[in-house]
Amino acid sequence: MYAADDVGEMRELMQQNADSEQRPETTVTSAGKHNQRLSETPAAIYVITSDDIRRSGATSIPDALRMVPGLNVARIDSNKWAISARGFNNRFANKLQVLQDGREIYNPTFGGVYWELQDLPLQDIDRIEVIRGPGAALWGANAVNGVVNIITKSAKSTLGGQLTAATGTYERNTAAFRYGRELSENTAARVWAKGFNRGAYDNIMGSSNDDGWNQARAGFRLDHDSAAGTATLTGDAYSSTANQTLELPSLEPPYTVSPLMRTYYSGFNLLGRWRKALSLTSEVSVQAYYDHFSRRDHAPPSFNFHDFSEERDSYDLDLQHRFLWANDHRITWGLGYRLLQDRYVSSPHVAFIDTRASKQLFSAFLQDEVNLIDRTLSLTLGAKLQHNDFTGFEGQPSMRLLWTPNTHNTVWAAVSRAVRTPTRIEDSSKLAVIDVAPFSPGNPTPFPASVSTLGNPSFRSEQLLAYELGYRFQPRGDFSTDLALFYNSYRDLRSFDANHLLIQLQPSLTAYTPYGNDLRAHSYGAEWLLNWKPTEHWALELAYSYLKLQFEGVSGIYGSEEGNHPQQQVSARSSLDLTDNLEFDLWVRYVDKIPLFSQLYSRFSPDIPRVPRWGTAIPAYVTLDARLGWKPLKNLELSLTGQNLLDSKHPEFQQEIIPPVRAQVPRSVYVQFDWQF
Repeated sequence: MYAADDVGEMRELMQQNADSEQRPETTVTSAGKHNQRLSETPAAIYVITSDDIRRSGATSIPDALRMVPGLNVARIDSNKWAISARGFNNRFANKLQVLQDGREIYNPTFGGVYWELQDLPLQDIDRIEVIRGPGAALWGANAVNGVVNIITKSAKSTLGGQLTAATGTYERNTAAFRYGRELSENTAARVWAKGFNRGAYDNIMGSSNDDGWNQARAGFRLDHDSAAGTATLTGDAYSSTANQTLELPSLEPPYTVSPLMRTYYSGFNLLGRWRKALSLTSEVSVQAYYDHFSRRDHAPPSFNFHDFSEERDSYDLDLQHRFLWANDHRITWGLGYRLLQDRYVSSPHVAFIDTRASKQLFSAFLQDEVNLIDRTLSLTLGAKLQHNDFTGFEGQPSMRLLWTPNTHNTVWAAVSRAVRTPTRIEDSSKLAVIDVAPFSPGNPTPFPASVSTLGNPSFRSEQLLAYELGYRFQPRGDFSTDLALFYNSYRDLRSFDANHLLIQLQPSLTAYTPYGNDLRAHSYGAEWLLNWKPTEHWALELAYSYLKLQFEGVSGIYGSEEGNHPQQQVSARSSLDLTDNLEFDLWVRYVDKIPLFSQLYSRFSPDIPRVPRWGTAIPAYVTLDARLGWKPLKNLELSLTGQNLLDSKHPEFQQEIIPPVRAQVPRSVYVQFDWQF
């Protein structure tokens, strides 16, 4: 149900769409926590629709996110991804907030997201809204460089049955089943299940990387709409096994070992939401969820590797109220509480000083959208105040200005502050990073040496002050372009504090570098998008992004993610309807080289100012994906998809700490069968 201001916007939109040249305009919710027209959103936002996902040939959510300009999606190996917005990419990119139907899936142990576990049936996704730039004033800490909001379809829009099956060179066996029905006039439900078995990639030596994986998942959704309000109950459970070959430090020659690790994941979650319109201009919503997560790493006994495991229970409660005040002020405010209870079993390479802990988060936010000049100029002021058990109170304000001089042009500008709060790793961990051979660069002694990071209870939140400017132009319904410019200034970034270096001589020479906040950085860039529909049956999309990120160190030894992103990316998609039942889609992407990974800088060795840890650059690459879809019957679709067709295989990324052996993304082909009944 919508408040009156939303209803008015929808009616106006319908009137605009009555023009035969006007396409129905996309509405979004992530930028303001209410329905807004995309063209009138004062943020750099991109929407991936369900049809975009289907026609792209993507087999996972990370693959679909490659469409977003300014988002760097890189595959580490067969079962892991590195995804970030506007720099700082790694497996646990900790400056990107990710949500699924309002439930945060950000990982509080390492930061970032276990993307290998976000595997919904793609047919059930209504859209994915991606904000590039800070979203902390609404979504809180860690929404520093962007927000990804995965929104699934309502139960009422998925009535009947659907069976999907796929097989191919890498997508060996994938199957998904969904069934939805109306339980009453106001109630609908669906149940679903999905499973897959995916093959291993090759490593850079040309042999198998032994990183295949499998997963089984099942869930449900229940929606009820009545005079008492709109209620949603949803949940799912999963079990997954993923293999990986790691490069682990060793104090014996050759000072690294490469065990075949097997990681077991399992978990389940339950979310409930209730929303009610209190009047024509007021709406309240309450949301609560519980999430249980378990992970265990296991290696063969011959490697003397004790299993590492993490287990966590998350409880979250959120209240939100929205109302219209004095006709020109749309006020949105809310309160939130979260409890995290985690348990760890340490290994020689990943250890926690505090193996059991409970962490609480309290939050409140207020946003005022002020209509300064009717339908022409508006100002959005907002801030979120949070209290966490690591750093106490954190304030994250934002100011956004939107100018729409006419129906074809939109200009917006924003200034925002956001923070990335500490994780358990930075607070109370010991993480083995590297073992260095005797008489080697960085270790002039005759003894092998080990370097490990050490948690720091005084670690502060990383800070961002962001400046953004955007322009949208849509002269007619079949053509639009969107440009976003940004300048980001970062402070208190994570570093390795050599001023407080700890040396241990027994049982081996070990240097412990505590985490510190001795890095600053600034970045600037541009993201450009063009959509053009030359004919009724042909649509084109072109995207380009540029990013320059530079670091400044203050003292000591510090690590850098300066090279962990491409400077330029280009994406071009073509969607062509050959006939009423035959589709042909092409997708070309260029990704610039990634210069160098996780450099260690040393103030103790002037002759060796930079010691690269994980070596060579990732070369630039071009990919081509092609899809042919055929509907011989109204409810039956068959498709053939080829991915990475221009080369046999190429690397895209390498994990920065305790890395797997560098893998290469292969050329692959798969066929898919989709039947609705």
